[in-house]
Formats: sequence, C-alpha cells, structure tokens
Amino acid sequence: MNRKGDEADDTGLDGFPWQWQSPISLLAQIRCVVVGDKIHAYVAEAFQFNGRGFREAQEDGQDIVWSKHLLPEAVRTKLLSMIRGLGLEICCPEFLVDEEGDYVFIDLNPCGDWSGFVDDEDAEQLLHR
Repeated sequence: MNRKGDEADDTGLDGFPWQWQSPISLLAQIRCVVVGDKIHAYVAEAFQFNGRGFREAQEDGQDIVWSKHLLPEAVRTKLLSMIRGLGLEICCPEFLVDEEGDYVFIDLNPCGDWSGFVDDEDAEQLLHR
C-alpha cells in the first residue's frame, strides 16, 4: 500500500521488498535540534528551493533562510516519546510539511547536525548545556 492507502503495483520488482512512496507536495522543511526535553525547531519555506529539494538547492549554493518554528503539540509529544524510547539525549530530526499541513518525519540524526540553521541565541544555549 502507498501513503494514501491505495494498492501498489509491484510489477517488475522481482519479489524484492519495496517501500512504496508517494510524492509530497512540499510547503516547508523543518529541521530540529532536541536536547533533553527541549526542541529547537526551524522552518525553511519550500519556495526558497526553486522547485528542487532542499539538498539540491543547498548544493547549488542557494541561500536558505531558516526561521524559528513551533512544532504542533501532537508532533512534539510523539517526537519526545520516540526520542526517550530510543534513549537519546541529543538528536536532530527533520520533517517535511505537505500541502495539507501534515508533518512527515523523514530523518533523525543521532549525532547532531545544526550547522547553518540554528540561530546564534540557540547555538549558545546548545553549546553551554
């Protein structure tokens, strides 16, 4: 089944497991730094990517502007629950926000990755935790 719950056609996959995905109509990308129970979240609006993905825009030298962002309470609660369950004290999760406003979890960097999007005030707090 794909993201919308429709049956997927696995023709040509030779019986190998496959993760079906549907394209996401992107409104924004969210990058976070989680330290303990504190979440520092930042958003980059998709129009900045000029029709490309974040990584492609970044590799092409596009100047991406990140703004502070407050995750919805339900997303915050689930994210902190998952991080506690994994036993992590620090990590950097990422989300995409689609046209319906749904947050799609795409990545969790357990080593930390905040270069280029954390503002100076939050960086200072993170360094002196």
